[in-house]
Amino acid sequence: MSPLPLLFGGLCLTLGFGFKVLSRTWLAPAAIPFLVWALVFFLPGVGAPDYYFSSTAGLILIGFLLSFALPAYFMERAFTAGTSDRAITLPKERLVVLGNLCAALCGLAAVVINLRATGVALGSLLDVNALLNTTNSLSKMRYEEAYVAPLAARILFVPTYAMSVVNGFLLTTDGWKSKGLVWRLCLVIFAPVLAGSLLFTTRATVLYWLLFTISGSVLGMAATRPGVIPLFTKRRVILMAVGGVAVPMLFIVGQLLRAGTNDMGRLSEVLWHLRIWFFGTVCGFSWYIDHDAGFGILQPLRLGEITFRGLFGMFGLVENGELNYEQIEIGSGQYSNLFSAFRGLVEDFGLMGTGAFLVIFGALAGAGFGLVRRGHLRGALWCAASCIFWLWSPIYSITAYTAQLSGLVLAGIGLPMFFNRRT
Repeated sequence: MSPLPLLFGGLCLTLGFGFKVLSRTWLAPAAIPFLVWALVFFLPGVGAPDYYFSSTAGLILIGFLLSFALPAYFMERAFTAGTSDRAITLPKERLVVLGNLCAALCGLAAVVINLRATGVALGSLLDVNALLNTTNSLSKMRYEEAYVAPLAARILFVPTYAMSVVNGFLLTTDGWKSKGLVWRLCLVIFAPVLAGSLLFTTRATVLYWLLFTISGSVLGMAATRPGVIPLFTKRRVILMAVGGVAVPMLFIVGQLLRAGTNDMGRLSEVLWHLRIWFFGTVCGFSWYIDHDAGFGILQPLRLGEITFRGLFGMFGLVENGELNYEQIEIGSGQYSNLFSAFRGLVEDFGLMGTGAFLVIFGALAGAGFGLVRRGHLRGALWCAASCIFWLWSPIYSITAYTAQLSGLVLAGIGLPMFFNRRT
């Protein structure tokens, strides 16, 4: 074990617990960042003590978390005060079903468009060996040829993300007799997501679906459950345990498909490679802070070019496609290009600018959460945005992806449409 990451993980957990007590739930915007980053610190401390870690980076990260959490808490208190109007417990069932079916069809159409754009014949997917060759070829195309999905495919995936938020909301809404239907609709939405993930070996696609569903569940619990909202109930602990097993399994299968093989003899090699994904993010940021950060002084600020890369690309200000950072050695001869959302924020706005960005974001998230706690879904956008941002922050900024950002905005605006208001 490495003591420094564990120390910072313990500090995160302590601060998060304080905000949890004040807000009466771990689901508050002020508490979620500390819960997420406590895990991020603990993982390399326990599982990768050989990885690079910087106490300077740890202190900067704690400062960023507090910059968000303090205004989030005070704005939550300000907007929670007032008359409660919990009138959102009657979903429009037919509209929910129709929305899910349309979103699933759009998702499948996006997968087909992507396959046609890469020249893959649908018939080649019916044979196992041909399928493995296809996934391997598509993976090489993505990494070696910088393949960018057609605009139509990216647009068609937007409803999938938006309906995932709606489904997550309904899963946690008390009093709806058709919860079994919601679980089935979640699987309907999941089908094109899983197909795209396996064919293009993009593990992140499934994680996006999961993050949007979780954010919807957070909204549902905040909107319909007054008082204390427990996080670690028996049912949720079981779901977390299932997810804790399912996500690594998905990564393993995806890595084997990426290599174009089903040889389980390569499992140890795959696990060694995936170690970077689970343990390397704070280590990458540590290396960046100690070796390459200009903090807006030694290097010019990029003013949102990284954090909002998708929007910049849409307007032709940068080249379309993901930003691929350089590979750096983080320990034991392993290389990583995972630096968390904060490298992009620092390069865009500098240290002080990142703090200011997080203060504003935290205030909006706290206000949104306060409104949702009172039963007003007009605060859903910022509440869901903060949840998704922090859950994805160990990897990259979710705002850099146009489809995900559009899905989030669509969900925030469209969520009230799926509910009748009780008078």
